[in-house]
Amino acid sequence: TLAVGKHMVPRGKGRVINFVSDLHDRGVPNSALYGASQAAVLGFSKNLAIEWGRGEPLEEDRVTVNTIVIGFMEGVPGPQSDPNLAEVMERYIPLRRLGTPNDIKGAVVYLASDRTNFVNGETITIDGAIAHHA
Repeated sequence: TLAVGKHMVPRGKGRVINFVSDLHDRGVPNSALYGASQAAVLGFSKNLAIEWGRGEPLEEDRVTVNTIVIGFMEGVPGPQSDPNLAEVMERYIPLRRLGTPNDIKGAVVYLASDRTNFVNGETITIDGAIAHHA
């Protein structure tokens, strides 16, 4: 993020999209460090949205920093890689399936587009509503 930011900020325009696991705000056994690292990326993104969004010159298009929170996805390392656990997760996820890259691409295209000049510091969660499941 900082590597691309050093080129975007002087130009005064650009889009940064960070990705975070939905374990950023939920405790899961044996995942304390991972969860903390994900929460750190989310906080980092929100702070950069403020810092980089204030750049000069004052134009409509500025550097924006947003985050996509993803849930359990097919083909991604994690507990869902175990077929038995994947089956349990699919029953627990309200939409009854794991996510796929196709579920994420629309949000990425949107956040990278010119239609998001005023979308900055935001978080879009794509997890099949598992974060809201009791």
